[in-house]
Amino acid sequence: MKITILETAGKLLKADINSMKAPKDFYPSFNKVSSTELYVSFLPESLQLFMKAVLGQTNDIKVTSIGQIIVQTIGSKSVHAPL
Repeated sequence: MKITILETAGKLLKADINSMKAPKDFYPSFNKVSSTELYVSFLPESLQLFMKAVLGQTNDIKVTSIGQIIVQTIGSKSVHAPL
């Protein structure tokens, strides 16, 4: 049962990441890049909730970097994370 729940959660996260729409010409300014809130807002809400449950937080730059790596790895090649 636990394995089925985890597999389903993974499929839902993957679907959310693949449904993200990111403009190709988007690149944040330096002032915005230094904002952790921008990094967190780039992640789908489902991934934010998952990472908070697993890692205990989402507002840390290291945790957000891991989330963006997940998005870059799973998402389409047109998604460009701010980090």
